[in-house]
Amino acid sequence: MSNLPYSITLKTFCESALLFLYISVSELKANQGFVPTATRNKILSSFIKSRMKDPQYKSIKKEMKRFINIPVKNSMEMAFVSVLDTLTPMKGKNDAEMHFIDFLARMYDKTSLMVDLQRNGTTILPRHLYVVNDEFFNNVNNNGEYMKPVTLRTAKEDLDAVLLAITDDNVFDFSIEEHDGQLINISVWPK
Repeated sequence: MSNLPYSITLKTFCESALLFLYISVSELKANQGFVPTATRNKILSSFIKSRMKDPQYKSIKKEMKRFINIPVKNSMEMAFVSVLDTLTPMKGKNDAEMHFIDFLARMYDKTSLMVDLQRNGTTILPRHLYVVNDEFFNNVNNNGEYMKPVTLRTAKEDLDAVLLAITDDNVFDFSIEEHDGQLINISVWPK
């Protein structure tokens, strides 16, 4: 029986699952090329099921079942990454940057909106999620602390998908404000 604290057991399990996935995917890619989400989910499901009765994971059995019950169309991989994000504290600006970039990758995965940097003169396109200028790099200090929120911008018709993805991700808080009738600013900061 494991004497490790719950969070360490969950973190170790998630890291092991992702490592197993990436090794399996690399072997499949050599033969098949792109490995779709459904196949990735099957790989992770088999990993989880093979460890359900292992006593060292008794404290996280509820989470293991939650992973297995993720709907087929959703990415189990992103669920594991999201859990790791909540368990891994940010240390310094580089870690905060990677945390934010991972968040943007999850936004793309959940919304299929193209993530891009908006600079002066950028034409705002629908089906895009923009990070405004270099706000992220200027709004986070060297200790990885947010001095002020980072602004994301999207077209009004894409707002519901973005807000649902941010809420579902559960890593950042947000507030919204209309920018010019068709564009919406979304301020985000870590929970």
